Amino acid sequence: MTNIVRAKIAFSLSKRGRAFCFSFSKFSTRICKVVVVMLSRFQHILIPLDFSEKNQAALDVGFELAVTNQARVTLLHIIETIDLPDDPEVEQFVEHLQQRADRELEFRAQRFAEANVIVDWKTRVGKRSHEIVAYEIEHNIDLIVLSSHPVDPQRPGGGLATLSYQVAILARCPVLLVK
Repeated sequence: MTNIVRAKIAFSLSKRGRAFCFSFSKFSTRICKVVVVMLSRFQHILIPLDFSEKNQAALDVGFELAVTNQARVTLLHIIETIDLPDDPEVEQFVEHLQQRADRELEFRAQRFAEANVIVDWKTRVGKRSHEIVAYEIEHNIDLIVLSSHPVDPQRPGGGLATLSYQVAILARCPVLLVK
Protein backbone atom coordinates (compact mmCIF):
# COMPACT_ATOMS: atom_id res chain seq x y z
CA MET A 1 0.00 0.00 0.00
CA THR A 2 2.95 2.37 0.40
CA ASN A 3 3.18 2.75 -3.37
CA ILE A 4 -0.39 3.94 -3.69
CA VAL A 5 -0.40 7.37 -5.23
CA ARG A 6 -3.26 9.77 -4.83
CA ALA A 7 -3.81 12.25 -7.64
CA LYS A 8 -5.59 15.53 -7.43
CA ILE A 9 -6.47 17.42 -10.54
CA ALA A 10 -7.21 21.10 -10.61
CA PHE A 11 -8.55 22.68 -13.75
CA SER A 12 -8.76 26.33 -14.61
CA LEU A 13 -10.22 27.72 -17.80
CA SER A 14 -10.21 31.28 -19.01
CA LYS A 15 -10.58 33.24 -22.23
CA ARG A 16 -6.80 33.33 -22.56
CA GLY A 17 -6.07 29.63 -22.24
CA ARG A 18 -6.15 26.54 -20.12
CA ALA A 19 -3.97 25.33 -17.30
CA PHE A 20 -3.89 21.82 -15.97
CA CYS A 21 -2.23 21.15 -12.63
CA PHE A 22 -1.57 17.61 -11.47
CA SER A 23 -0.50 16.99 -7.89
CA PHE A 24 0.71 13.56 -6.82
CA SER A 25 1.40 12.66 -3.22
CA LYS A 26 2.45 9.39 -1.58
CA PHE A 27 0.59 8.49 1.56
CA SER A 28 3.65 6.99 3.25
CA THR A 29 6.12 9.84 2.85
CA ARG A 30 3.78 12.77 2.39
CA ILE A 31 5.96 13.94 -0.46
CA CYS A 32 4.12 16.09 -2.92
CA LYS A 33 5.35 16.69 -6.44
CA VAL A 34 3.63 19.20 -8.65
CA VAL A 35 3.79 18.92 -12.41
CA VAL A 36 2.26 21.69 -14.45
CA VAL A 37 1.41 21.21 -18.10
CA MET A 38 0.53 24.37 -19.93
CA LEU A 39 -1.55 24.37 -23.11
CA SER A 40 -0.99 28.07 -23.56
CA ARG A 41 1.62 30.25 -21.94
CA PHE A 42 0.98 32.67 -19.14
CA GLN A 43 2.93 35.79 -20.03
CA HIS A 44 2.34 38.05 -17.02
CA ILE A 45 2.00 36.54 -13.55
CA LEU A 46 0.92 38.53 -10.50
CA ILE A 47 2.00 37.33 -7.04
CA PRO A 48 0.39 39.32 -4.19
CA LEU A 49 2.45 39.17 -0.99
CA ASP A 50 1.89 40.08 2.64
CA PHE A 51 5.39 38.93 3.71
CA SER A 52 4.12 36.08 5.89
CA GLU A 53 5.65 32.59 5.82
CA LYS A 54 2.67 31.19 3.92
CA ASN A 55 3.65 33.38 0.94
CA GLN A 56 6.75 31.28 0.31
CA ALA A 57 4.71 28.50 -1.33
CA ALA A 58 3.06 31.00 -3.71
CA LEU A 59 6.47 32.52 -4.50
CA ASP A 60 7.91 29.07 -5.26
CA VAL A 61 5.04 28.08 -7.56
CA GLY A 62 5.06 31.51 -9.24
CA PHE A 63 8.81 31.21 -9.78
CA GLU A 64 8.49 27.78 -11.43
CA LEU A 65 5.66 28.97 -13.66
CA ALA A 66 7.58 32.09 -14.66
CA VAL A 67 10.74 30.15 -15.53
CA THR A 68 8.81 27.44 -17.41
CA ASN A 69 6.73 29.92 -19.40
CA GLN A 70 9.33 32.67 -19.72
CA ALA A 71 6.73 34.92 -18.15
CA ARG A 72 7.06 38.35 -16.65
CA VAL A 73 6.27 38.58 -12.91
CA THR A 74 4.93 41.38 -10.77
CA LEU A 75 5.21 41.12 -6.99
CA LEU A 76 2.49 43.21 -5.36
CA HIS A 77 2.05 44.31 -1.76
CA ILE A 78 -1.02 46.16 -0.55
CA ILE A 79 -0.93 48.35 2.55
CA GLU A 80 -4.43 48.03 3.97
CA THR A 81 -6.09 51.36 4.62
CA ILE A 82 -8.09 52.28 7.67
CA ASP A 83 -10.57 55.10 7.75
CA LEU A 84 -8.95 57.85 9.77
CA PRO A 85 -9.07 61.61 9.38
CA ASP A 86 -6.11 63.12 7.53
CA ASP A 87 -3.21 63.17 9.91
CA PRO A 88 0.43 63.90 9.07
CA GLU A 89 1.57 61.18 11.48
CA VAL A 90 -0.59 58.58 9.73
CA GLU A 91 0.71 59.70 6.34
CA GLN A 92 4.28 59.47 7.62
CA PHE A 93 3.57 55.98 9.00
CA VAL A 94 2.11 54.81 5.66
CA GLU A 95 5.15 56.24 3.85
CA HIS A 96 7.40 54.27 6.22
CA LEU A 97 5.39 51.10 5.49
CA GLN A 98 5.74 51.72 1.73
CA GLN A 99 9.51 52.07 1.99
CA ARG A 100 9.76 48.90 4.07
CA ALA A 101 7.51 47.00 1.63
CA ASP A 102 9.62 48.14 -1.33
CA ARG A 103 12.75 46.78 0.36
CA GLU A 104 11.04 43.44 1.06
CA LEU A 105 9.73 43.19 -2.51
CA GLU A 106 13.12 44.06 -3.97
CA PHE A 107 14.71 41.33 -1.86
CA ARG A 108 12.20 38.72 -3.08
CA ALA A 109 12.56 39.90 -6.68
CA GLN A 110 16.28 39.05 -6.70
CA ARG A 111 15.56 35.33 -7.05
CA PHE A 112 13.52 35.97 -10.20
CA ALA A 113 16.09 38.35 -11.68
CA GLU A 114 18.90 35.85 -11.08
CA ALA A 115 16.92 33.32 -13.16
CA ASN A 116 16.58 35.90 -15.96
CA VAL A 117 12.87 36.40 -15.27
CA ILE A 118 11.62 39.91 -15.93
CA VAL A 119 10.32 41.02 -12.55
CA ASP A 120 8.99 44.22 -11.09
CA TRP A 121 7.31 45.08 -7.83
CA LYS A 122 4.66 47.50 -6.74
CA THR A 123 3.25 48.71 -3.46
CA ARG A 124 -0.27 50.10 -3.33
CA VAL A 125 -2.40 51.54 -0.56
CA GLY A 126 -6.06 50.54 -0.27
CA LYS A 127 -8.35 47.60 0.29
CA ARG A 128 -6.42 44.43 -0.55
CA SER A 129 -8.91 42.51 -2.69
CA HIS A 130 -9.94 45.63 -4.60
CA GLU A 131 -6.35 46.69 -5.29
CA ILE A 132 -5.26 43.21 -6.44
CA VAL A 133 -8.17 42.90 -8.88
CA ALA A 134 -7.74 46.50 -10.07
CA TYR A 135 -4.05 45.85 -10.77
CA GLU A 136 -4.94 42.64 -12.61
CA ILE A 137 -7.34 44.50 -14.89
CA GLU A 138 -5.11 47.56 -15.44
CA HIS A 139 -2.05 45.49 -16.40
CA ASN A 140 -3.59 42.57 -18.34
CA ILE A 141 -2.43 39.93 -15.90
CA ASP A 142 -2.71 36.35 -17.23
CA LEU A 143 -2.50 34.53 -13.88
CA ILE A 144 -2.64 35.41 -10.19
CA VAL A 145 -0.71 33.08 -7.88
CA LEU A 146 -1.96 33.58 -4.35
CA SER A 147 -1.37 31.79 -1.07
CA SER A 148 -4.40 30.35 0.65
CA HIS A 149 -5.23 28.19 3.63
CA PRO A 150 -6.71 24.70 3.77
CA VAL A 151 -10.48 24.65 4.24
CA ASP A 152 -11.74 22.99 7.41
CA PRO A 153 -14.11 20.20 6.30
CA GLN A 154 -16.14 20.80 9.47
CA ARG A 155 -16.66 24.45 8.48
CA PRO A 156 -16.60 24.57 4.66
CA GLY A 157 -18.05 28.09 4.56
CA GLY A 158 -15.54 29.42 7.08
CA GLY A 159 -13.14 30.71 4.44
CA LEU A 160 -15.63 32.66 2.34
CA ALA A 161 -14.51 36.04 3.68
CA THR A 162 -10.81 35.43 3.06
CA LEU A 163 -8.72 37.48 0.68
CA SER A 164 -7.97 34.46 -1.51
CA TYR A 165 -11.67 33.67 -1.92
CA GLN A 166 -12.53 37.29 -2.76
CA VAL A 167 -9.76 37.54 -5.37
CA ALA A 168 -10.66 34.16 -6.88
CA ILE A 169 -14.28 35.27 -7.31
CA LEU A 170 -13.61 38.83 -8.54
CA ALA A 171 -10.58 38.38 -10.80
CA ARG A 172 -11.05 38.13 -14.55
CA CYS A 173 -8.00 35.92 -15.07
CA PRO A 174 -7.27 32.46 -13.63
CA VAL A 175 -6.25 32.39 -9.98
CA LEU A 176 -3.99 29.65 -8.67
CA LEU A 177 -4.46 29.20 -4.91
CA VAL A 178 -1.42 27.63 -3.28
CA LYS A 179 -1.87 25.88 0.06
